[in-house]
Amino acid sequence: MTDLAELVAAYDRPVELGKGKLLLQMEAQGGGAEARRLAGSPDPAERRLAARLMHLLPEPEHLEALERLVTDADPDVAQQARRAFAGQRRTPEWHAAAARLHFSD
Repeated sequence: MTDLAELVAAYDRPVELGKGKLLLQMEAQGGGAEARRLAGSPDPAERRLAARLMHLLPEPEHLEALERLVTDADPDVAQQARRAFAGQRRTPEWHAAAARLHFSD
């Protein structure tokens, strides 16, 4: 988890060159699957990292976890999850989840 957290932190810092390499590294380290695992953590910092990874690495598999995270008790987690949810591909499953969440596009 530490490597992924460091990659996300590096991505969020201003840089003069592109950030594509960082995204490739996150993907290579299984960032999507790790994000879904972290989404169930009792630690709000890990859930926030999960939501940020889901934002950076959108995948249809994230929707179930994001549905839970957008209503997280921690307001920072919920806010990051709403951003991540908005950044996912607009599939029929996304639209169904958005309707359940009363989320407007």
